[in-house]
Amino acid sequence: MKSNSGGRRVVCLGMQHFPGAATRHPLLILIGALATLIGAGAVLVPQRAPALEPPPEDSYEVLTRGPVHEAFAESVSFEPEPGIIVAAAPPEPIEELPPEVQPEGDNVEWIPGYWAWDDEQDDYLWISGVWRNLPPGRQWVPGYWNSLATDDWQWVSGYWADAEVEEVAYISTAPPRTVEVGPSVAAPSVDHSWIPGVWIWATTRYVWRPGYWSPLRSGWTWVPARYCWTPRGYVFIDGYWDHAVATRGVVFAPLHVNHDRWSHRRHFYRPSVVVAFDVFTDHLFYRDRTCHYYFGDYYAPRYRDRGYRPYWARHARRGCYEPIYAHQRWVHRADRRWEERLREGYGFRRDHRDARPPRTWSAMRRLGAKRDAAGQRRVFASTLGDFRRQQGERMRFRELEQDRLDRIVDQRRRTREFSQQRQRLENLAAARQEASKRGAEALKQRLARSPIAGRSGNRLAKAARPPERIEPSAARLQREASERLQRSAEVRSNPGRERPAAPGRASRPSAAERLEAARETQQERLRDARQQAAERQQARAGNPRGGQVNPQARQSQRNRQAQNQQQAREARQQTQAQQQQQRARQARERTQAQQQQRARQARERTQAQQQQRSRSAQQQAQARQARERAQAQQQQRARQARERTQAQQQQRAQQQQRARQAQQQRTQQQQRARQAQQQRAQQQQRARQQQRQRQQQLRERARNPRAGR
Repeated sequence: MKSNSGGRRVVCLGMQHFPGAATRHPLLILIGALATLIGAGAVLVPQRAPALEPPPEDSYEVLTRGPVHEAFAESVSFEPEPGIIVAAAPPEPIEELPPEVQPEGDNVEWIPGYWAWDDEQDDYLWISGVWRNLPPGRQWVPGYWNSLATDDWQWVSGYWADAEVEEVAYISTAPPRTVEVGPSVAAPSVDHSWIPGVWIWATTRYVWRPGYWSPLRSGWTWVPARYCWTPRGYVFIDGYWDHAVATRGVVFAPLHVNHDRWSHRRHFYRPSVVVAFDVFTDHLFYRDRTCHYYFGDYYAPRYRDRGYRPYWARHARRGCYEPIYAHQRWVHRADRRWEERLREGYGFRRDHRDARPPRTWSAMRRLGAKRDAAGQRRVFASTLGDFRRQQGERMRFRELEQDRLDRIVDQRRRTREFSQQRQRLENLAAARQEASKRGAEALKQRLARSPIAGRSGNRLAKAARPPERIEPSAARLQREASERLQRSAEVRSNPGRERPAAPGRASRPSAAERLEAARETQQERLRDARQQAAERQQARAGNPRGGQVNPQARQSQRNRQAQNQQQAREARQQTQAQQQQQRARQARERTQAQQQQRARQARERTQAQQQQRSRSAQQQAQARQARERAQAQQQQRARQARERTQAQQQQRAQQQQRARQAQQQRTQQQQRARQAQQQRAQQQQRARQQQRQRQQQLRERARNPRAGR
């Protein structure tokens, strides 16, 4: 891996960060890597290469509680607020490397970590990077710490934006307070969930789009449309489908760093402690002040006073929507006691300190398999190796190749540059100046494409494609809101203008239809008057003297007039009867069509429910088989481990016996050697005595030669 730092090129060996991780011949590896680069002419070796080593053991502490990475679980707030402000400047980013393995998948990327403020410790925490199965068609816009004129620092949250949108619209005015009051009609089925309404910006002001019922999907979580606060204005983020928590990727534990012992230029961090997915059901919290998810032990009463709430409690509040909880409730919709068990578990851990999970990895590791008073495990973190074995077939991993690691390091550099570009674009001073000039407007700015962008749904495999969108895109929502605003303005300016009838109701005749009916009636009356005038003229013609009219002629004239009027009335009555019959027939046809449509929808819902139940049964059977396979594998591994342990113990016992026998043999040999040495010493002593006797005899002979003869 190559990385540019301070104008020099550094070679990173990718060492482990955890204690006891020994490197294999680091000097030889470093010399070989430098020789290869020099031979290829790729780099110029610095005069003094930095030491690449894991951080000291006392320079950091792995935590089992803290904020969840924003890119893994994005918060949803319909009333966006500015980020928190702290007085301390954030440290330099940690040079973080991904683990040596990654989950399999074409849309899986490494998203780097960042600094988050912990007001309890009054210090920054490092939120470790995550392996993320990216939402299809979305790109990650990372957050940043913005420097204020008061020497304070303010956090600006990141968000998942539409990857196809090239311009960001910053709205200077905040959206109004939500008017969401919940559904006014019952859900069509148990598969439906209520999606709250949202304010849509329409050219000059906000227009309310009401909520609606929508079915959810297995394996997918719907993240509804909302707004995100930035120093330059409010950004609208349309709704999208995201993966369920169990298939989103891998979350790693955060760090509390001792900055006096940690050198950001010398140490490279590689996370290895994984947070299990069950933490998103049992130990997940949300804090409105920071708009962040938190996991772990936040059960004490003082945390409630600081704004920490269980994630499921937030969903019940007016105008709130919790995507993770909504999906989990949909998954457990057949279990009536699921929500009750959630509340009971929270209440038990709130009232019993010994039931809460440990706060550090070292404490959780010492806890082992111990359970609380209710029989529940308090451990939800593990090493990456144990996590891989626990996942089995649900999530597969593959080795991280060197080329892939190099691309990730380059992607991390480009992500930081992208975040800096966003920070310059949303500069606070420029934002205030522009807001004072343009008033209630939306300013569009071009933002480069994020280095972390997911593929669109049509480019993924069929099994990995998301469901169809529940609601239109952001551009269409804004266009429809503008059209509604224009229509309402036209109606206010023209009060007499007729509105189209609502579908499903008997439509009233329009003004043109009423005018045509009046014209026909007037023409009919005119024809009757002309006919009567002609008859009077004929009667006068039959009486040339101009005297009195024949009574019989007058009576016949009256009879003809009455007959004509009767025929006209009968014709009108017949026409009205035909019209009524036609309207009744149309009403019956509409009713039959509606009944048929309802029956068809009911059949489709029943079929969908049956298919869903069958799929759920298949998934449960597959999960049961997977659990049985995992248990069988664990039992087999345990049996093999016991057999290996017994074999090792027998081997050690045999080795110890052979060692004792060898020791006994050596002891016997040493005894024999000592005995031989003693014998040699005795022989030498006798030889010395004999030699002294001979010497004494020789001296006596020398003194008395005669005696010798």
